Amino acid sequence: MNKRKIKPSEENTLSLVPLRYFQRFGQNSCEVIEMKCNVGRTEQIVRIMIGVLIVLLGLYFRNWWGVIGLAPIITGAIRYCPVSDVLGISTCDAKE
Repeated sequence: MNKRKIKPSEENTLSLVPLRYFQRFGQNSCEVIEMKCNVGRTEQIVRIMIGVLIVLLGLYFRNWWGVIGLAPIITGAIRYCPVSDVLGISTCDAKE
């Protein structure tokens, strides 16, 4: 994840998560994290479907293991997987 500082009024269309406002050199700015995409569209759909299936099986069998299904749902929804990032795997197209 890359960190950079922008002014709060600056508009950006990337996935940015503001962390905190702080004062530096007399200007207000916001520290943000740019999350790069490493989960492609097809993998996103597959991850969400598998996650929902695991959660539903956990509910059906009344077992807390269904909570594990939240991991693929979350990684599919935000299109970023930290494990794939560490392994250097990316299924995103260059244009995404």
